[in-house]
Amino acid sequence: MGNINELNILAIGGGKGGVGKSIISANIGFCLSQLGHKVVCLDADLGGANLHTLLGVKYPLVTLNDFFRKKVSHISDTLIETEFSNLYLISGANGILELANPKYAQKAKLINSLKTLEADYLILDLGAGSGYDVLDFFTMASGKIVVASPEPTSIQNVYGFLKIALVRALLRKFSYNKPLVELIKTSLHSSNASTSEKLMEELIEKATVLDNDVVRVFTETLNEFKVQLILNNISSENQKKTGTILETVADKFLSMRLMTAGSIHHDPYVSKSVIQMKPFMNLFPECQAARDIREIEEKLRMEFHGFHLKRNINAALRSIDPSMITHH
Repeated sequence: MGNINELNILAIGGGKGGVGKSIISANIGFCLSQLGHKVVCLDADLGGANLHTLLGVKYPLVTLNDFFRKKVSHISDTLIETEFSNLYLISGANGILELANPKYAQKAKLINSLKTLEADYLILDLGAGSGYDVLDFFTMASGKIVVASPEPTSIQNVYGFLKIALVRALLRKFSYNKPLVELIKTSLHSSNASTSEKLMEELIEKATVLDNDVVRVFTETLNEFKVQLILNNISSENQKKTGTILETVADKFLSMRLMTAGSIHHDPYVSKSVIQMKPFMNLFPECQAARDIREIEEKLRMEFHGFHLKRNINAALRSIDPSMITHH
């Protein structure tokens, strides 16, 4: 999922709680660690951390609370070794009410510190909802992943989460331009925004009146905002069509490229592994869910590697001085 010489950040979200984000985070992390990569799983649910219970850690001795309150000097001091080789945990600040919605300065410090971790992969297990802390973690990640179950409510939640996350990314991109910020807020929260079939196209058209360069920046932001979808707990092959529906809706209404990374079938071994506080990839490596995770991990790794490669090539091309190019 990218270049191993740099930290690859994967954020796993989706808005709705109870769809299996933490279970998927733990098992993708385990899968990558067994391939020889150093993996850090961070429980970014700052108000209700539970990822440690899926990685065999009963009582975390250090949490993000210690980092926020400066009881440790560096984010690396919060790393907890799990019983699995190459797999580490940073536990969320469970039960600390004031840290459920950290101040901007706290969040900025955390995000900048996370980028200094010496690891191959950082997996962010995001909390439920679409608060600013969740959205900022999601938008900062090079690998954006959403999890949905086949139920209609879950599909609606994922679409709503994607829309708000994209708005957040655009607002941060254009924070220097107050008229444009107000236009984005007004356009995307207006009464007819939910029924417009060309939401982003209409927004870009309006924005060009304010800033001629906005089309390029909008296009770059949309191109970079690629999201992978994981369908969890499906019980029939017909439910896989949910992914295609979401892909179509995201493209039609948000001009967003949403790609289905794969599906995880309903598997009784998943709940058994939760009870035993270990990844099902470890306890039951040949169960259906484990086979599904391996396929998803391989697809994600290939997709994000291609994204990094393309981004690096584009950056190199932009750095070339046109005057150095000779035409024959």
